[in-house]
This record gives sequence, C-alpha cells and structure tokens, in this order.
Amino acid sequence: MHIQSFRPAPALAAYVEQYCLWDDEATPETPVLHPVFPGLVNGLNVLYGDPFETVTFAGDEVLTTPGVEMIGIVTERRLYLRQTGRVGVLGVYFRPTGFFSLFGIPMSAVTDATLELDHVAGPFARELYQWVGEATTPAARPPGRR
Repeated sequence: MHIQSFRPAPALAAYVEQYCLWDDEATPETPVLHPVFPGLVNGLNVLYGDPFETVTFAGDEVLTTPGVEMIGIVTERRLYLRQTGRVGVLGVYFRPTGFFSLFGIPMSAVTDATLELDHVAGPFARELYQWVGEATTPAARPPGRR
C-alpha cells in the first residue's frame, strides 16, 4: 500500500485538515481486507480504480462502495473493506466543523454511517469524482493541486 498526505489549499484550510491518497493492489484470488476501526475523524472518500466492497464483520451484508461517500465518526468496529483489484482513495479529512460548514449536514447524521455525497452535493460530487479519476498523477488528485 502506498500512502501520501497533502495540506489543503489555503482557501479550504479552515475546513479541511488534510488530504490523503492511498493506492493498493489485490487480486480476486488474494483479496485485501481493510478493517474500519473506531475513530473520531470524519472524512469524504473519493474512490478511483476498481470498485471494492463494504462487508459487515458478521458477514451478513455486502455492499459495493459508492464513488464518493462521506464517512462519519465511527464508534464501533462494524465493517471492513474488501478489495480485489487496483484501488485508490482520495480521503478529505475535515476539521471538527468543516463538513457542516461546507454542506450544512451535522456530523451526528453520519455517525456510524456513510452517506453518498451525490445525494447532498449532486454536481459537486460528480465533478470531484471525475476530477480524481482523470488525474494523471497522484499530486493532481487533491482539489487545488492542478
């Protein structure tokens, strides 16, 4: 797994703590499992590469992860991400009130949940997904880096 972190553009520094890119590769024969542990960080994930699945630890639910999702604060260990191809994620990690300030949604609405950003920020989410997917270098993926 390859991970890089970036500082936000000055115009977003009051809302965004940092951007993080991670790239990883797996095969269907040897999938990679990424457990999602409790944490106080809220963020927005923009996926590129092959899709991966979200699986509950009980194994009773398997979902394809959307292209752009908001991840709320996680209070319990409840799922993992199963990757079977080449996957990349741009994570946008917000300051405590950053997401609410930008989108008007309280973090309590996404605590222990994910929210497809497309439902909240329609055109912005689609543009962000396209921008990240079409970037030709990792450094061009975070907003304000092109």
